[in-house]
Amino acid sequence: MRSTWPGEETWSFVQAGLSAAEVPAPRQIWCKVPLALARERFAARHPARHAIHGEPPDDEEWSQRWALATPLPIPDTLHVDTTGHVDLDAITDWCAADNLPLVDADPAELVRSGYNAISRAYRSDDDPAREYGPWLASLLERIPGQGQVLDIGCGCGVPVARRLVAGAVFLRADATDLDFPPRTFDAVVCLYALIHMPLDRQPLLLRDIARWLRPGGWLLAVTGQDAWTGTEDNWLGGTAPMWWSQADAAAYRTWLTQAGLEVTSQQFVPEGDSGHALFWAQARQPGSRQAKKEPR
Repeated sequence: MRSTWPGEETWSFVQAGLSAAEVPAPRQIWCKVPLALARERFAARHPARHAIHGEPPDDEEWSQRWALATPLPIPDTLHVDTTGHVDLDAITDWCAADNLPLVDADPAELVRSGYNAISRAYRSDDDPAREYGPWLASLLERIPGQGQVLDIGCGCGVPVARRLVAGAVFLRADATDLDFPPRTFDAVVCLYALIHMPLDRQPLLLRDIARWLRPGGWLLAVTGQDAWTGTEDNWLGGTAPMWWSQADAAAYRTWLTQAGLEVTSQQFVPEGDSGHALFWAQARQPGSRQAKKEPR
């Protein structure tokens, strides 16, 4: 399988093929290389390419494609730096290994069962707001009193959320299957939840969010900082694996803009050896000019 520019339709196409071939646990090798080197290699082999491939991409198309190029949401994914020499023997051993974790075919169920297994370890009932506090305080300043807010992903589960927000309405559903009337909410909050959804459905959900927001409404979202798709066994000491699928921050910024939202702030939120991206994005008001963006 070779997919140079995974797009929104690519994963559905691949899933159909894997199903037809009866492949229960596919594996993916994702090759990483700097954009400049990729273009250099492309130019070197372009004269030998068949005319069916058409003209080479221009600068703008290269940038757009590179921002959206992310691995398919296959849990068993090996990331390989192809800038220099590649250890083919190590890659062969990884492909031949029979002890890679088998993953439920439904990533949503894997995430749901994983959080059920580590609910209290992830966050106890009485944990302080920590970094969430300032973010939510800033959100309250931006929306009207008694404004309508949609929280996509309620932390460690509905029982805790019901205690904290007794007057809220709760829906247990796949967020990517939800639908609301246009201009329903003054704000949408999605903290560390988008990265647990299939990658090809994330841009579609962001478009839906833009449609659900009232003019001038806000999206507060924490996304991936670096592209990665994979699983971790016994996450946080639990008994179940956890699954992630995320693009990098540049791709999320592009998706937000393409959805019709104005990105007004992008910040790095450190966590361990890596971190996440925090976005503030606003629904455009009819006839409004582009919002002034804060430094990235």
